[in-house]
Amino acid sequence: MKREKTGGRQKGTPNKATAELREQLKLMWQKTSQLVADNNDIAQLKPSERVDFLLKLTAYIIPKPVATPQDEQGNTITQELLRIIQQTT
Repeated sequence: MKREKTGGRQKGTPNKATAELREQLKLMWQKTSQLVADNNDIAQLKPSERVDFLLKLTAYIIPKPVATPQDEQGNTITQELLRIIQQTT
């Protein structure tokens, strides 16, 4: 049985940790961009290659967000597994 949501974040509202992480990532990009500009090897790359380099570097710093798969009713796989377990006990 699904309970009514009575508090917490509203659906779709980003959490503070995500906003803070994105701000830190923005600052990291600004600092890294300056370091890249000062590096002779990287400075010789085309601008598009420099952006590609920074994007690849970013993948080691922060993982890409992944959407949680849901069924037609909006249930996640975890919710569905819990429902099945509750039915069998």
